[in-house]
Amino acid sequence: IILAESYINGTNNSENAQKHFDNITQLSSFKKEIIGEILESAKKICTTIGIQDVYLVGGFPRSLVMNEPWGNIRDLDFSSGWSDDCLKLGGMLAETLGVKETEFLSHTMTLSWNYRGVKCDFRGKSNIPEMRDLLRKDNIPTTHLNLDVYSRDLTINMMIYRLEDGKIYDVTKLSKQDLQNKVLRTYFDPSDIIRRNPIIILRTLKYAVRYNFTIDPNLERAMTDNAGLLFNGNFDATRLAYALNDVIREGKVSGCQLIKKYHLEPLFAIREQWMKQEMKNGNSHTTH
Repeated sequence: IILAESYINGTNNSENAQKHFDNITQLSSFKKEIIGEILESAKKICTTIGIQDVYLVGGFPRSLVMNEPWGNIRDLDFSSGWSDDCLKLGGMLAETLGVKETEFLSHTMTLSWNYRGVKCDFRGKSNIPEMRDLLRKDNIPTTHLNLDVYSRDLTINMMIYRLEDGKIYDVTKLSKQDLQNKVLRTYFDPSDIIRRNPIIILRTLKYAVRYNFTIDPNLERAMTDNAGLLFNGNFDATRLAYALNDVIREGKVSGCQLIKKYHLEPLFAIREQWMKQEMKNGNSHTTH
């Protein structure tokens, strides 16, 4: 119980503490059952109406390759060679599982909903001109699936799981290598990637704490050089507070140490002000 509590409060992120937490709560077996239901229902729909080339991208295949507890899996990102088919699958799957509330995010062309604590996203047609340019520069076909895969933040999140047969593919030929070497890096030039989306700095720190991975020197340099972009007014307090919380949740002590190492201490003040505003607005549930 003590080990499980230490895992919950972030003071002990070891595999031993995590296993005790999972055994007590039976979270992993419960989550595995839910995810299995989602995937089997999706496969049946694809078989029935003839949808092919459906994949899960990002965290799910990474977790499988790393043999992480199923309780760690919080979301499933669906993609396909055909964007319309992916959105169609998302709508039909929600109906099959009895999901009442769905959301379509027009800026990312993504259908999103939650089922028994698992968030499911279905990516429609991507319209990211700069990503198309990067792919063309490296002679990578600008297919819908490639646009989804290569727009991911780090190489460890660029594998795909084929729904039809459950096989995992290392699209970039770097993901499994980087997982084995315990290193975090971007596929494209890290300075360019971070300038496009500085939040990747905090996502990198999150994974560094979670897995105790090292950060590639080129990525580390880009993070240091571009850290100020997080505070240029392009990100609201809510976005920054949640991103900071994601780091701290993986490990309070080590997370805070990394925040200080990369001179991101202003995030603490931003989060403090955000928490006060949330409490003032009656949203105290968000301040943990």
